[in-house]
Amino acid sequence: MQKLRAFSKSKDSESDYEKPKRSFTAPGSPKSLNKDVPTSPSSSLNVVTAESSGKLSPELAPIVSLLSAQSHRKYQEGVFMLLKDLDSDGSPSDRKWMEVYGIMIGNELAYWDSDQLESSGSIVLGDNKPSYINFSDGTFKPCLKLPSANGSIENVIVLSTTLKNRFLLQFPTKEEFHGWSCAFRLASFEFKSLQEAYTASLLSSRGALLSDIRVILSEKKFNYEDWVSVRFGAGMPWKRCFAVIEPSKKSRKGFKHGFIYFYENEKMSKKLLMAKITSISSVYALYPRNYTIIDKSTLIKLDGAIQFDQKESSKSCSIFLMPEQHTSVPGYDTLIRFLIPLMDSFNLYGRPTRLNADKTDIDSLLFGLPVLPKVHYLEVDDLLPMADNLGSIDWDQNEWNA
Repeated sequence: MQKLRAFSKSKDSESDYEKPKRSFTAPGSPKSLNKDVPTSPSSSLNVVTAESSGKLSPELAPIVSLLSAQSHRKYQEGVFMLLKDLDSDGSPSDRKWMEVYGIMIGNELAYWDSDQLESSGSIVLGDNKPSYINFSDGTFKPCLKLPSANGSIENVIVLSTTLKNRFLLQFPTKEEFHGWSCAFRLASFEFKSLQEAYTASLLSSRGALLSDIRVILSEKKFNYEDWVSVRFGAGMPWKRCFAVIEPSKKSRKGFKHGFIYFYENEKMSKKLLMAKITSISSVYALYPRNYTIIDKSTLIKLDGAIQFDQKESSKSCSIFLMPEQHTSVPGYDTLIRFLIPLMDSFNLYGRPTRLNADKTDIDSLLFGLPVLPKVHYLEVDDLLPMADNLGSIDWDQNEWNA
């Protein structure tokens, strides 16, 4: 079957690979590896965007404002017990319980040891700096009862973050346990919803810069292939592999989704198959936290199910993908060409026919926006007004501060 290969790298340079380094804002970004690959004929190389010149374009300003506001929103605070279970390498940590005072702001949990609290109960500022737990790309599991060697522990949230770090958070009452569990869920939902809305804004603003955007948005009949860096879940190392996106098919029985295959190299034999994505519930580009590097970022997050062995069943997981950038080709060009086939293959967000822009539709990239609640200790005080056009909203970030 004929295949569409996107800027495929030559076999002679397969070994030249440097693992992505961990950055402050995202799981990292690999260096450009395709120095000998010809550029895309459709790329607008002479286009200078506002972000590349250090300014924020009007079409991206609303969603960037919302992303910034969510990262500064206070969801919950209080006193609880904290235990670090595993270190970054997966080895057991000191596993000592300590009482802490924590504040969840955005997708980051800041906490202080109770010994740093004044007799009045306020946090000692200045020299006493908090410790932080970032769970934006982690997972959490609320447990009313967690079995342990010394008996079951009640009202516990198991929080797994980057690499193999794992924490246990125990709360004194069931009410506080439910409150913090809801805070984690709400923060994660808003983060994901805003990332999907950012993806919609990016496709709208940058897709217009590609001369062959109509071809990219047309229904796919052939496989899409490209080299990518992939991380199969939190705590897993980055790996370079050759990705093959199989298109969806229409039959008399209805829609039949495709698959995503990851191979060790371009030979694509069964022996070199590393993993297969069997289903996807969401896929979106991740905002790099700094709008000046939007045009360079190719980071994608995928939530779905993966199969490493054909004899085993699929397992749910969150996967990070970074299609390799190419010489003289903007990052958004590479990102869009990889992202659209992913949506098409699994019939996401209205694709493969057209993107769904209905904010009230759960299958839309803009679902739930901008109807997000103003929250103070998980009590809904107000609802932000619905707008017909995301690009026409003039948001006041003070409305997002709890």
